[in-house]
Amino acid sequence: NALWSFLIPRKLHLDSTITMTLIRQLAGMTTAGFLLATGVRQLKLRRQLRTAGERFVPGSPGQHVVIIGSGVIGVTTAYELNKRGFTVTVVERQSQPAMETSHANAGTLNYVIRTLTASPENLKLAVTHLLSRVLGNRTVADDVREYGFLNEPDGPSARRIDSTSTSLEEKDNDESLSEQLQNTLALPDLDSALEDIRERFENFDIQQTLDDLFNSIDLEADLEALKTKFDLSTELDQLQSYIENFRLEQEMRELLAKFEFFGIDNALWRSYEFWKWSFNFLMLCFWETADRREYVNQLVNYSLDALVETAAAEAQIDFNFRQHGSLTLFFEQDQYDQEVANRIPAQTTILTREEVIAIEPSLARINFIGASQHHKDRVGNCSQYVQELAKVCQHRGVKFLFEHSASDLNVQDGHINSIKVVSHADGPRDIDCDFVVLCAGVESCTPLVSSGWDWLPIMPVRGYTVTGTASEDPTNVPQEYVLLEQPLHVLGTRFGPKMRFASHAEITTAIEPDTSRLDDLQEVVRTFFPNAFASDTDLELWMGRRPMTSDSMPIVGVGHLPNLLLCTGHGSDGWRWSHGTAKLTTALLAGDPLPLPL
Repeated sequence: NALWSFLIPRKLHLDSTITMTLIRQLAGMTTAGFLLATGVRQLKLRRQLRTAGERFVPGSPGQHVVIIGSGVIGVTTAYELNKRGFTVTVVERQSQPAMETSHANAGTLNYVIRTLTASPENLKLAVTHLLSRVLGNRTVADDVREYGFLNEPDGPSARRIDSTSTSLEEKDNDESLSEQLQNTLALPDLDSALEDIRERFENFDIQQTLDDLFNSIDLEADLEALKTKFDLSTELDQLQSYIENFRLEQEMRELLAKFEFFGIDNALWRSYEFWKWSFNFLMLCFWETADRREYVNQLVNYSLDALVETAAAEAQIDFNFRQHGSLTLFFEQDQYDQEVANRIPAQTTILTREEVIAIEPSLARINFIGASQHHKDRVGNCSQYVQELAKVCQHRGVKFLFEHSASDLNVQDGHINSIKVVSHADGPRDIDCDFVVLCAGVESCTPLVSSGWDWLPIMPVRGYTVTGTASEDPTNVPQEYVLLEQPLHVLGTRFGPKMRFASHAEITTAIEPDTSRLDDLQEVVRTFFPNAFASDTDLELWMGRRPMTSDSMPIVGVGHLPNLLLCTGHGSDGWRWSHGTAKLTTALLAGDPLPLPL
């Protein structure tokens, strides 16, 4: 025991050195083995894709095609395949079409892309966001101080708080708020008016700060009493207006200090899939951005033209589809200048603030630099369209299996001969098929696992919307499609009597919605458009999980099996790309010439 006690310090030192060496070697070997295994697997999957594409044989009318998913992508694909003569069955786990990502999205149909998801601009935005949050050196509230959001009335009492002026809260704390207001307003008769008030109101302590006054008196009632008793209407109106604007500014700062349009779930930093997705995003930010932008513009125009044709052919479908253009409001000068430099004159008009307010009087409350108007942009209620188009498909022979989940692909001799579906009421069964088209959004990998494919470059990006009955007063709520640009990025779209506001891009695998983000969105709406909704009792709050690829480009083509087709990963653009990718998938399956490369 004595000898052991003597050797303990040396043994600990010796053991720690050996242990650390062994740990480093073990960690290095494990990492190298993991990377090697991953590389081998990726090569194997790429070989599967290549060989499946080489073995792909187009189908012919009458063959049975099973579509997994009945969102806007699945239903439009079913519509096109049915027109081409295929027998179509749609498997959907919900009780009706368009109950998930397609249910209550913003409904916007933009002809011009403003930026690619994987682009240097968005990389800069993401890095700036992460650094500002980690280092704590800037918040959205700073942006409000820099250029302001709420417009103040014109006249001698108007005062915009920007980067060149000193805000009230930055002044000396020893100076009372009433003195700050007096100096800021610079009212000519205020001194004599205050002296008169002191003489007539013995208990009215004018030196007390306004913060104390807000808690001790009914300010509005006292202001009205003063206006009645004394000839101070003009001065007190200005004072009351300034106090109200000061309150609104403070409220907006508090709100936007916690409001985040873009967010990443902290749990994802430990996810290998997320790091693969992010690495792919990083590479694509610098890879052929001009070519990808051109391709996206072609796909958008092709798809929206196809939607217009379908809407004309199926005129009985009413989904508030119209073309009145869109207004994009800019709060930052560099964003505004970039829009002016990149605009397409035939499609875009740059507007001053006064010109915008003449079009949308409800925006007079908001302080912005200017706006761009995109004339070709459209809006349409996506879920209403999908549900009505599904009825058209059913009438023409397409079979829908609602409350059925596709669990597995049954593969024999390298081909799918059936899929296993699980009925929520009757349990599992197999459905024979000649082809499978996967349109399952963020759940696209689920039925592929049993056939040896467990990953697609898709991450769920959640968005939130608030929908309600719109006010009938055009000064309260936008009448058409309005986008408030960064740092808010809040969309407002009108669907007949309904008004919908949308925002947030939250990368997370969580299933349940984040109620705090819904609360923040509602608070933004109440602050910018306090009377937008006729009633708060019928508001519909919604969260959608958008299947976003690393560059937001959809995955369309042959999968790892020769009779499996992929049509998924449309991100937030599923509504405007749906008919284009449906036509591409149909052309590929039928062996027709492709209108665009895959």
